[in-house]
Amino acid sequence: MKNVTWKLFLLGLGCCLTIGTAAFAQDTETVALAGNGENENGRLDPEDETDGIPEDKIFYYDIEKKEKGSFELVEEDENVYIEDNTQEEKDDGKDEDGRTQVKLLDVPETYYAMTALYMRAMPDVESEIVQVLEIEQKITVYAETDGEWYLAGTDKGYGFVAARFLTDDAEEAAQAVKTEEAAREAAEYAAQLAAQAAAQQAAEQQAAQPSENVYEVRRENVPNCDDGSHGTTYITYSDGSVKAVDY
Repeated sequence: MKNVTWKLFLLGLGCCLTIGTAAFAQDTETVALAGNGENENGRLDPEDETDGIPEDKIFYYDIEKKEKGSFELVEEDENVYIEDNTQEEKDDGKDEDGRTQVKLLDVPETYYAMTALYMRAMPDVESEIVQVLEIEQKITVYAETDGEWYLAGTDKGYGFVAARFLTDDAEEAAQAVKTEEAAREAAEYAAQLAAQAAAQQAAEQQAAQPSENVYEVRRENVPNCDDGSHGTTYITYSDGSVKAVDY
């Protein structure tokens, strides 16, 4: 009886060790996957591409050189306004005249530039240019002004971009790059053809005009009608070249 009990004990201990080893192996794999940016299912977790607005709600045009100026978002009566910190004379924050109201997005969103365009200090085409965005460049959008301008940021700083030149579709932005490249190639090819035609025309004009060291040797009229009123004059030059002129 003791032998049977002992065997059962050993069998149970072996099962526990097997299960524990498997569980340890599974945990080890999970840690390894997590270390590679993957979750416990072995799938990559979506990358967080956007950041929230600064806690102090101050946006610098140039993150490294903050002395270049900034603006901040001021909340009043459940509304949010842009207050330009670069102005020498700022209002007391109570008068809404002259300030632009913005609508904050619930969550910052990723957008892409559909063409090369300017990022400006304020939502105005006359405002200072603070960045130049490249086509297909990814930016983070935090707010909008009546759908015409987006408050956006890059790793260089913040500013305002015309909304009509942005898209939230990465494939659409990539297609815009292809379209621009095709247009550029077509323009370059047309310019090349025009240059070749201009060079050929210049060469023909130069060939038609004898040089100073070449002189006319003789002329011969060859009529091509019965009365001789029409025909071709062949002019022979000292270099052996012949020029045909209709008359």
